[in-house]
Amino acid sequence: MSKRHRNKTEQGTSAAVASQMEIVSNVTSIRRSSNTDAHPSSLPLHMDQIVRRRAYELYEQRGREEGHAQEDWLHAEAEVVGTALRRARVG
Repeated sequence: MSKRHRNKTEQGTSAAVASQMEIVSNVTSIRRSSNTDAHPSSLPLHMDQIVRRRAYELYEQRGREEGHAQEDWLHAEAEVVGTALRRARVG
């Protein structure tokens, strides 16, 4: 692998990590501001099921490549919680 390609790969990886950190931060903030439960990782059961389904969809979209379960879960959770909050603000 050339040095230029390696640098681009490292930059892409750094951007992906930064993006995931932002998602984690947003989900953490949402959890703290919600009244779902005292435990910070709790989601209502129906939302947990929606997150699980979306995380599996992400896994399938990646071609069922192993090693990304946490990333898929956090991404799915951010999508689901974000959608729920937007709907709550509109409604």
